[in-house]
Amino acid sequence: MKIVKAVVLLSFTIFILLGCDELIKKNVDVPITFTVTQNATVPAKSDPNKTSEFVSGGEYDILSHPDVAEVIGTPDKIKKIKITKILYEFKNFTGNVDATVSGYFSLPRNTNSSSLFSNLDDDIAAIFTINPVNVAEAMLLREQFTLNGNFDEVNDYLSQNAIFQHAFVGSSTHNPAIFNIVLTVSATVTVEASIDFKGNYN
Repeated sequence: MKIVKAVVLLSFTIFILLGCDELIKKNVDVPITFTVTQNATVPAKSDPNKTSEFVSGGEYDILSHPDVAEVIGTPDKIKKIKITKILYEFKNFTGNVDATVSGYFSLPRNTNSSSLFSNLDDDIAAIFTINPVNVAEAMLLREQFTLNGNFDEVNDYLSQNAIFQHAFVGSSTHNPAIFNIVLTVSATVTVEASIDFKGNYN
């Protein structure tokens, strides 16, 4: 009887030790927030009331976010990226205080295109129009605006590419105007993570 108990105890101990070395794979939702900045320069014209068009933009590699980099080993571990909110604001304004900007943000939605900047129209991009904004006033009041719209197609693109490309196609009156457009993006990144028995990512 003592031998049986010893064998059972030994088997249980081996099972626990072997289990400690195994990694559990599971999908983990990682909430992230990041900011991107666009630089806009609209030169003065002979008629300050005349409208001038401009384009600004950039990109952000979601895989470089520290919270995502901690969890994933390789890019193929990304299962889904979902934008939950985008806020935008105007900063570092100089120029004519009456400068008023209108236009739209362009975000990629077509996975067949390698770059948003090859074509900014709605063939490959999702368009998000904003109301006219007096830039100097918005900066003074530190206003943050919510970018409204459906991000489903943008999320589909991001889930395959993980590069947040962004552009603003706009026009400005009462120039000159030099300013930054700052976007604050909140998203959830679903990744396949390998977790050991201590809860550490591997």
